[in-house]
Amino acid sequence: MKEQLTKFALAATITLALTFTFGCSDLPDLGDTPSNGLIGSGTFVDKRDNKSYKFVKVNTQIWMAENLNYNANGSFCYEKQNSNCETYGRLYSWETAMEACPPDWRLPSAEEWEILLKFLDPNCGQYSEPFCPKAGNKLKDTKGWKDYGGDNGNGTNIIGFSALPGGMGGAPDESSAGLGEAGFWWGSSQDDNGNGYVVMASNRDTGVFYEYNNKSYLFLFSVRCLKN
Repeated sequence: MKEQLTKFALAATITLALTFTFGCSDLPDLGDTPSNGLIGSGTFVDKRDNKSYKFVKVNTQIWMAENLNYNANGSFCYEKQNSNCETYGRLYSWETAMEACPPDWRLPSAEEWEILLKFLDPNCGQYSEPFCPKAGNKLKDTKGWKDYGGDNGNGTNIIGFSALPGGMGGAPDESSAGLGEAGFWWGSSQDDNGNGYVVMASNRDTGVFYEYNNKSYLFLFSVRCLKN
């Protein structure tokens, strides 16, 4: 399984390179949306386990600015190391991701992900591949991404989304691949074949690739939650 995961993560990153306190009452009032779409940021607490998370508001959307780290059945830490969970959050199967977000938060749909991506890069979706050539650089944190081919793999983190390369996991042996090189995030949407929506960023490219992927329990990705 480890070899299969490594090949999957490598193929995904190569594709990228080649194609180009929770609840409303606990969130501060961030005011109206300014013309540039960026409003502000803050923190909230998931009262299920008292973990604190950063969030960022962009236009009408409020996103977690960290990967979810809630210990749910069907999730694990990269290489089973708790320190990786503290930095990158946990890796989740699609089924677990659908139920893992805190109350008043949800797993974003394909449409909701693409609202964010197209705000960052109006050229999203204008290619033969589902690719946003500039969005990845704006989502990625300014640290934590490995260099590739002598180029800096980090981003500008222009909206404070702080995307990190948490890699991916596989069941049933809880193998892992791609840490420091790629980030994969689930979406709630499914296609006609029952595949789950995935957003991917890589240290090899400034873009973001989004597609529908086999959502069987064999693949585990990161989770970003969106405020209801």
